[in-house]
Order: sequence, then structure tokens, then C-alpha cells
Amino acid sequence: MVRLPGNRSYALLLLAGCAAVVLSYVLACVVVDPYGVFDLFAFSRNNPERSLRYAKTAYIAEHCSEYRGILFGNSRSLQFSERDLQTYFEEPVFNFSVQADALPGIEEKLDWLLPRCPFKDAILVVDAQMLLSRPLDQGLFLREHYLVSDTSRLEFFAPFLMVPPKIVIKTGLELLQTAFTAPPPGAKPELVADRAVRTGILPVQRACYAPDPANPRAYRANLAAFHRVLDRLKAAGRSVRVIVAPLNQNLLARFDYRAVADAVSDVVASAGGAAVFTGYNALALDDDLYMDVGHFNGATAGLLLQIASTHERRGPLMGWYGAKEAGALRDLLIADGERRAAACGVVAPPAPATSRPSEVSAQFLAQ
Repeated sequence: MVRLPGNRSYALLLLAGCAAVVLSYVLACVVVDPYGVFDLFAFSRNNPERSLRYAKTAYIAEHCSEYRGILFGNSRSLQFSERDLQTYFEEPVFNFSVQADALPGIEEKLDWLLPRCPFKDAILVVDAQMLLSRPLDQGLFLREHYLVSDTSRLEFFAPFLMVPPKIVIKTGLELLQTAFTAPPPGAKPELVADRAVRTGILPVQRACYAPDPANPRAYRANLAAFHRVLDRLKAAGRSVRVIVAPLNQNLLARFDYRAVADAVSDVVASAGGAAVFTGYNALALDDDLYMDVGHFNGATAGLLLQIASTHERRGPLMGWYGAKEAGALRDLLIADGERRAAACGVVAPPAPATSRPSEVSAQFLAQ
């Protein structure tokens, strides 16, 4: 006859089994390391979903003396290659842009960087969406490095021990494909710029003007953070160069053009001038200059840096605008938006995809 264990023995066995399952899963999270924060195994550096906030902060903490400039921005700025930054600004610039960054996040990084790093120049890349939208909630993927957030290591790492199973499995499968091509330890955490001109955005249609309701509270908070960032940099004796990045027409159509005009003109006036590339200009209307609806490609990024570095203007809403031009710039953006809204009912269907760049993209990228 099989003797069943007593209640106490059964409870202990059950707890031991649960602890073993939890421990095994924690071990899987550490080994697979979906966000690249534990960095115990070389193959985990190949994870395309790694947290650039963690990786870039850890890197610049050790190498900030090697850079004279630092670029701040969101995922659109990831396409600015350090090679182009070195070429056009004639100094080593670290690209500290990360996914879904917002002005409060940039301000937080500056609070940590300024007392520690001797960089002299800052490049601040903003866009209409960053200025008019609320920052995204800070999930694990968007969690700041404990050095920046000034939290304990235990408080930072604990949530990464129990990553959702779907993410662990997906990451593990991806890592198996690249396990034998891991970059060397200490490699610079950056994305390779897309140097090719794409054949257009598919299957996104050219959007009609259909804005979401404006959020004045979010805009005021973002503009206040922008002013604080400028003030901190100037008070610390750093120079500031501001770039207002383009939004593709399909994304720009979601924002009230009056709100866009106010935001951009405020930025230009506050910064004492900026390189402006937003509005329904040649860059916004040419889908071939984008990888997807939210991100321009690497070749377009190189063009923006080339224009921004020389303070030139290549066309309406494509180049340098001084602080005294902020009012005229606002009027131009409003007129630009009014034309788009007026043509809304007669927007032509998207042209079929071709294997060749459009005339506009070929024209600008050849310059």
C-alpha cells in the first residue's frame, strides 16, 4: 500500500515544486535576457529588442571623455549615424537617442550627464509628435538605467527577473539564429543606419488631414521641459543645436496643423533658431524617404545633418530659421496646413510601388 504524505509534507513538497518552477523561470529570464540588462552571455548582445536606454547609458558612462558632442532624440534619431555626425559637425558625437524618448526623459539624462561628462556641444532633435503628445508609460523596454533614474540596483533589476513568457520565448528563438555571431564585449550599442533609399511605404495610404484632438496640457508640459533642457545646457556652458525632424505626411495628418505651427515656432523662438524640417514639405510628402510611417531612413538622416550643419535653407520648411523668423514660420506652417486640409476631399490614391526612388527623393539625396 502506498502511504500518502501528511499535510505538512505535502505542503512542503508543493512549495518546493513551486519554488523550483519560479527559480527555473528566473534563470531563463537571466540567460535569455530579453532587454540586455544582465549582459552575462555574449549571445544576448544580438537581441534586437535590447534596451538602448540601458546599453547606451552603460557605454557613455565609461566613454564620455571620448566625445565632444552628444545627440539627444527619440527613435527617429537612431538613423543619425556617428559617421555622418563626425563628417558634418567635425567632432565626435555620441548618439544618445533611444526609443520613445521624450523631453522629460532627455532632461533626466542631462541631470546625470552634466556633472560627469565634459562634452561641449549638444544636438537636440525634437519633432511635432514629441512636442504635442504625452510621454509613453515607462515599461521594462523603456526603463531608464539605474544610474539615470537614481534607483538601487535591486529595484532596477528585480522586474527583469520575471519578464512575460511570450517575450522570453520570442527572444530565445531569435537569439538561436545569431548565437554564433555575437559582437565583441564592450561594443558600441547603436543601430546600423539604413543607407538605402526605400521604394516607399506600403501598405500605408497617403493620409487625408484628420487630426486627433490637441492636448494643450501635454504640450505645455513638453514645452516647459524643453525650456528646462535649454536652460540646463546653457547654464552649464554647453552649446545647443536644435533640429526639428520631419514627420511623414501619413503621421503628420494626425496632428492639428495650428498646434504644430505653435509648437515649432515656440521651439525656434526659445532656442534662438533651429533647423526646421517639419510641415507638408518635400520631405514629408515623399514616402520613399522613410522606412515606415514613423521613421525616415538613414540616407534622409544624412541629408538633415548636412543641411543643419551649414545653417542653410534648401526650400520652404527645409532648413535654418532664426528666432526673428519664428512668427513668419508659424504663418507658413498654418498656410501649409490649410492647403492640406482644403485638398483633403480630393487626395489622390497612392501611386503603385516601384523599384526606383521617386524624383523628389532622388533630387534631394543627390545633393
